[in-house]
Amino acid sequence: MAESGPATKSDKTHPPFRETLLRAISACVIGALVAIVIPNIFGEEFATRKAARVVAPFVGAFYKPDVRNDDITVVLVDDKAIDESQESWPPSYDFYAKIVSDVGQYRPSAIFVDLIFSSVRKDASVTGLQHVLKKMQGEHIPVFLAAGLDDKRQLFVREGLEGLATKVAVEYDPDELDHVVWTYPMIARNSKHARSAALAIYEDAPHHRVEDPKEELAITWGLYPVRDGIEWTVLNGNGRREAAHKDNDGENGHYPDPASDVFRENYDLYCNESQQTAPLVVGAVWHALVAKHGKPVCVFHHTLYAREMSYPSQSQSDRLQWLLKDKVVMIGSAYGYSNDVVVSPIQDRVPGVYLHAMALDNLITRGPDYTKAIELHELEADGPHARALLLLVIGGLCVLLLALFKERVIEPMKERYRDAQQFERVEIDETIVATTRAPDSDDSASEQRVTLQLHAEVVKQRPRRKIGRFFARVAEGFFLTRLKALEVLLSVVMICVLLYLGHWVLNVPYLTIVHVTLFALVAEWFEWNKKLIDWYLGEKEKA
Repeated sequence: MAESGPATKSDKTHPPFRETLLRAISACVIGALVAIVIPNIFGEEFATRKAARVVAPFVGAFYKPDVRNDDITVVLVDDKAIDESQESWPPSYDFYAKIVSDVGQYRPSAIFVDLIFSSVRKDASVTGLQHVLKKMQGEHIPVFLAAGLDDKRQLFVREGLEGLATKVAVEYDPDELDHVVWTYPMIARNSKHARSAALAIYEDAPHHRVEDPKEELAITWGLYPVRDGIEWTVLNGNGRREAAHKDNDGENGHYPDPASDVFRENYDLYCNESQQTAPLVVGAVWHALVAKHGKPVCVFHHTLYAREMSYPSQSQSDRLQWLLKDKVVMIGSAYGYSNDVVVSPIQDRVPGVYLHAMALDNLITRGPDYTKAIELHELEADGPHARALLLLVIGGLCVLLLALFKERVIEPMKERYRDAQQFERVEIDETIVATTRAPDSDDSASEQRVTLQLHAEVVKQRPRRKIGRFFARVAEGFFLTRLKALEVLLSVVMICVLLYLGHWVLNVPYLTIVHVTLFALVAEWFEWNKKLIDWYLGEKEKA
């Protein structure tokens, strides 16, 4: 019986290196072909967008907040500012003139007004706004006005404001599938000279130059939030977020100084303002996977409400000076029923001005060689696409290492474990036979008696052996689960390596990185490439 048992060592040999190499290459080829062909046939995959939203917080964690602290501040105009100014809707030009004037007295490096003044209305106060814009020109503070696009795709503002400020385009295209803003146009669509707000400010205020800005910017949304962000706290019955701070008497409607203790003690933000990386990433990923649960991350850029400049206290003066002096100040709206909102993969729904702030932040951080948005199914002979193809080669090496580790380490471990379990069962059977055999008896009656004794012994030990098999199965399941977890961990490490090299070294947008990586992993995990290579080698051997 001992001779009929299995060997203690697996008879299987490792696959040849050529086969492993072919598997790795085929995984990348399949991934690349699927990434290039599938969008042309079925359109963009929603799974890629979902995966990109999960990846976005990890990429944003590497985005440092140096620029936002030194260069950019957002000023929000909300419903409360209109109420306190006793303005009707729409607010008068004097209302906006005062905001620009209040910002201008702190000597910012530039002012951007993300409010389009295109329609001519019967409002005599336009002369006040004209006077303020001329004053900014005299003080050499560049002002950028959001402008509309006419039928000829030319920028325009209402009569009386032409020539008093730089006109900029504020158009953008949210993604058709998930409505997230992944890209930012440098030039307005179907226009040659209508520069976007971020590009115009980047080129004119610090006097930089982007040689060929036809490619859209692939936005990297920063993760780490500021504590002085949007005051949205409650999602009311109308489906919009609004501030709901309470005064010391517990009544709604009192808006205390954001730097005061009253403010800190009486508000509960809609978003996560933690400064720790782990809670931010976990919360953002959880919110990306299940939108109704968890909180999005608070906004990335410092925020000042326009009403705070109307009655600055002594304690606020230093803060206003720090937020506005020598900064690019971007004035936007946060009205209750405004449709000027964008969807960020990290911050969720935020006022549109934060899109321009993040795009400018990206330009200042990256410089003229900003991360350009590319589509692999629209291959072009340029630098961004060449770097994306280089990333495919690096991905091939990563898949090769993963395949080698699985075939040379994990699979042999499984075989050794199964061989050990089989050998242990054979030893138990041989022990039973040895203890019930009659060694001095050769007749058939004796053999029959031994067989009956063996059967009785096996029946007697069957309950214990069933229990033993159960625990053995549990142990085997635990062992295999650990190996599978190791495979998953290695896949995650590979994704992180590709993201880091692709985004921060090769300057490839992470939406494209996720697109290719996802299909390469699917090809490897479902072993499409292994089946393809096995079929190829099998057919070759037959020939």
